[in-house]
Amino acid sequence: RICPHVDDKILTRWNRLMIAGLARAAKPLNNPAYLAIAQRAIQFIEEKLVQEGRVMARHRDGETKILGYLDDYAFLGWAYIELFEATYELTYLQKAIQTTQEMERLFWDRESGGFFFSGMDGEQLLVQEKSVIEGAMPSGNGVASLVYAKLAKLTGEPIYMQHLHEIDQLFYTDVVQTPSAAMTLLQSVLMREYPSKEVVVIGQQADEQLQRFIAELRAEYLPNTAILLAQDAADFQNVAAFASSYPQKNNQTTFYICEDFVCQQPTNDLSAAFAMFL
Repeated sequence: RICPHVDDKILTRWNRLMIAGLARAAKPLNNPAYLAIAQRAIQFIEEKLVQEGRVMARHRDGETKILGYLDDYAFLGWAYIELFEATYELTYLQKAIQTTQEMERLFWDRESGGFFFSGMDGEQLLVQEKSVIEGAMPSGNGVASLVYAKLAKLTGEPIYMQHLHEIDQLFYTDVVQTPSAAMTLLQSVLMREYPSKEVVVIGQQADEQLQRFIAELRAEYLPNTAILLAQDAADFQNVAAFASSYPQKNNQTTFYICEDFVCQQPTNDLSAAFAMFL
C-alpha cells in the first residue's frame, strides 16, 4: 500500500506552545533537559522563522513562508516569558516586550480594541476575524491577554493593564455566555484581580542564599508572583524600570519583597525575606 502522507511542516505557533510548556515544567520539576530543549527550539525559531524582523508561520525543507498570524506572535511572547521565568535571563523578558510591541503594531484594532487574527501587512480581507473563543488550541486574544497580565506584573508598566482591560471589555459578553471556552482570558482576569507580589533580588546568581531563595519559590505555585533577578539594579532599566533604582544593601545579595509595587525594607537576611514574603 502507498504510505500515508506525513505532515512534516514546522509550525511556529505549535512549537511555541511546546516551548512554553517545557520551560514552565522545568522549574518545579528541576529538569534542565526540558529547559535545554525549549532553548534550542526558540533558537531555531529565531534563526529560521523570523525574516527581516517579521515572524513567519511555517518552515519546511529549508523554505520559510506565510506571514505569521496573531497566534504566532502571542504564543511567542508567552514562550519568551516562560523562558524568562525559568532562567531569569533579562534578554528573554526584553524579547517578550519587543514581540508584544510588534504584535500590537500588526494586529491591534485601534478603533475597538482587541487583536485581529491577520496582520495589517497581509492580504486585506473584507471581514477581519477577532475572537477569544477556544477549542483545542488557546485563542490568540486569550494568550495575548495572559502576556499582558504577566508583563504588567514583571515590568510595572500601566499600558499592559490598560490593554488587558480593553480586551476584557471587548469580549465580556462572549466570556459571560461561554466561560469554559475562554479559559486563557480568564487566567489573565484572575492575575489582574488578585493581589500580586513582586520579588526583586540583586546579587550574584551563584550566591548560596539567592539560590536557596529561588529554589524555595520555584517549589510553590505562585501565579501572581513576579520575580526579577540581576547582578546590578541598573540591568533592569530597559525591562523593569521600577526596580532599576533599587540599591544593593551592604554589597551583599539584597531581597526586596513588594506587594502591588509597594516594597518593604530591603534585607540581606534570607529568613527575613521569607518572613516578609509569607
